[in-house]
Amino acid sequence: DGGVSDQGRRPRRLRVRRRPRPPVTMRDHVALALGAVLGAFARKSASDYAAHRGLTPWGTCAVNIMGSAALGALAASEPLPRQAKLFLGVGFCGAFTTFSTFSTDVVGMVEAGDYGKAATYIAANNVGGVAAALAAFRLRRYGGLHPRSPPLRGRPSKR
Repeated sequence: DGGVSDQGRRPRRLRVRRRPRPPVTMRDHVALALGAVLGAFARKSASDYAAHRGLTPWGTCAVNIMGSAALGALAASEPLPRQAKLFLGVGFCGAFTTFSTFSTDVVGMVEAGDYGKAATYIAANNVGGVAAALAAFRLRRYGGLHPRSPPLRGRPSKR
């Protein structure tokens, strides 16, 4: 039928109008860089602490879960200035959490034949990260873990 409708006309394509993005500024780059530096320092400190306590690779898991919670809370926040999102979300959380270290930790466990430990580590990172992000999102947005809790805006509603 070649895309022709019953009435002999081609269907119209929907055009989505997108708002033009504002240009990236030097402030955006600085916010991102400062957040990344602080996130990298925080991650290195957490990794060193975990290694000192003999908790390797679980320090990476803890960092990923904390970063997921932070990003979940950030996602539920009121609209933030672009530089704040870049500083906190992309910069700090991006440098603080680490998928690559998680992946190489799993490869090391599999290569060592520690399949149970690898499976537990994968589950802890993924399920723990998603659960932490969801819990932080709901706590920030609703003031509780239940999705039907009233939003935290203005004065509390009278029931």
